[in-house]
Amino acid sequence: MTLSREEFMEFCRNQQAFPSEKYEPYLGDWIAFNREGTEILLRSAISFEDVVEQFRRQGCEPTDHLITYVPAPGDVIDRGFIVSRARAPLEPRPSA
Repeated sequence: MTLSREEFMEFCRNQQAFPSEKYEPYLGDWIAFNREGTEILLRSAISFEDVVEQFRRQGCEPTDHLITYVPAPGDVIDRGFIVSRARAPLEPRPSA
């Protein structure tokens, strides 16, 4: 995602103000934010790649959005890498 300095600063401010309780339904999921960082657009309990594919199916460019993992209680994250997940990822959905 390419943002100007001003857009990046706005995104950071919006992320800091994003209510933590809004993350609760997404624990253990991959989510994608809009460019402003104010809204969750997509989610996947499967993988980062699944979110990317959802964007592509919609005709959107995945690199225009921030995709991140929301750790669930029991997940082990080390230096930014998911070492183990508290729950196994769901099986991929069949292609439509």
